[in-house]
Amino acid sequence: MGMCKARGIHVANSPTCNPIAVAEHALDFYFSLRCSNVLSNRLVRAESLVRHGRHTTAILESLRDPEGKAPRICSEEAVGIIGYGEVGQQIAIRAKLLGMQIWVSGRKGAPNNAHAARVPFDDVL
Repeated sequence: MGMCKARGIHVANSPTCNPIAVAEHALDFYFSLRCSNVLSNRLVRAESLVRHGRHTTAILESLRDPEGKAPRICSEEAVGIIGYGEVGQQIAIRAKLLGMQIWVSGRKGAPNNAHAARVPFDDVL
């Protein structure tokens, strides 16, 4: 908990949540950020771009990374999961179906080799 708090990461235990809905919501946030949905929406709504027919180019450019490259596809990405309870497992299932590499953070206090499929916490971040 201390490492998360130091990095500004909020941790909560929510045993009565719907893990599938939460996992889907987390992936929705991921895609919204990855695809610049907010920026794209603003560009589409900007009257001056639509009026001059430049909205398509502006939207396509908004999807590029800072180096001007096209966005990566899911199979080129990794998802880091901190906490492998019901929600973490549901995120892993969906991310794996998208072809993403899955990194599950090691358990607190466990030696790094205790869970072969887990990755040290700092590596996940």
